[in-house]
Amino acid sequence: MVVSDFVPVGALSQISDGMGVTEGTAGLLVTLPALAAPAATVLMRRLDRRLAIIGLTALIAVSCVLPPQRPASR
Repeated sequence: MVVSDFVPVGALSQISDGMGVTEGTAGLLVTLPALAAPAATVLMRRLDRRLAIIGLTALIAVSCVLPPQRPASR
């Protein structure tokens, strides 16, 4: 476990206020990745590990680049 797994839990009220959603909806930030990790493990067990790492790294890069491109919602 790393810090990035636990930070959203402690900051749910601030995240929900900033996004204009309920704390339960903001809690999905923690729940969905926790559910996706085992599913990804099962789905990629036969995939070449290098391809999996390249694909997941690309996904992380896209997730870091796209949010700042989003127009402000306020």
